Amino acid sequence: MGDNKFKKHDNLTESYENFCRIIGEHIDDILNLTNPSKVDIVDLMTLAENIAKEHLKSIPSSKLRDFYDYILKIDVNDTNWFVEFALLKPKIAYHVGKETNKEKQLALKKLRYFVDSAIMKIREIEDNKAKKDKFKNFKTFFESIVAYHKVYAK
Repeated sequence: MGDNKFKKHDNLTESYENFCRIIGEHIDDILNLTNPSKVDIVDLMTLAENIAKEHLKSIPSSKLRDFYDYILKIDVNDTNWFVEFALLKPKIAYHVGKETNKEKQLALKKLRYFVDSAIMKIREIEDNKAKKDKFKNFKTFFESIVAYHKVYAK
């Protein structure tokens, strides 16, 4: 993985469709974040930085942090943890719907797609421990996005 496969996605004018393609290509890597035999952590951190810098920078830091704080409150030991996670979808959709600024709205749509992709992938997993591990990896990756976002947000 030394060729840094995520570097190629630096285009500032990347469309929603291209963002969806990027997430589709790498959602498994994101959900396997803590499995060093399957992913390169340096490449994933480059991806997190690019997502924050190129795709989510129009979202106010406080709003992105609110979504992350919601994720942090999800306790995987609670029997309804996945329901709590899935409820993030309508929370983001609400903000997409009320946003009038097209640039911010597009960034929120991209965030919604990213979260939806993770939810759908995790939903497919039958083993509860594996499901929880994938969620924890998603949370860690999201934390990286939030950290980089603070540097690049408008």
